[in-house]
This record gives sequence, C-alpha cells and structure tokens, in this order.
Amino acid sequence: MAMEIEFLRGLTEEAQSKILNEISCSSDNVPIQIDGYVFLIPKEVQLLIDNLTDYVEELGGKINN
Repeated sequence: MAMEIEFLRGLTEEAQSKILNEISCSSDNVPIQIDGYVFLIPKEVQLLIDNLTDYVEELGGKINN
C-alpha cells in the first residue's frame, strides 16, 4: 500500500527519492517513541533531548516518560 507524504508532493521524483532514502537508510538515525508512535531522528537530536532531560531533572523538574 502506498502512502502519500504531503510535504514531498511538490518536489521532483529525484528529490523525493533522495530525501526518503536519506531518512530511511541513515545509520545515524535512532528510534524515539512519542505518544505510541515511533519516529527515526538523528543521533544528535537524541543527545540534545537527553541533555535537556537531564538539565530539567537537575533543576527539580519532572519528565513524563
């Protein structure tokens, strides 16, 4: 079953292919689960999230996991 991704609609087939390949095949992506959905994000973004979580907790805040 094919699924249309709206933000790709206006791009050339070559650009769409390049973007989808980069997203799906990058070994630098890691999974993150948000509200029951799993997304692949760059490792650097995951590190930023982890650091922000640590910082908030150091300040006495609570993080809902």
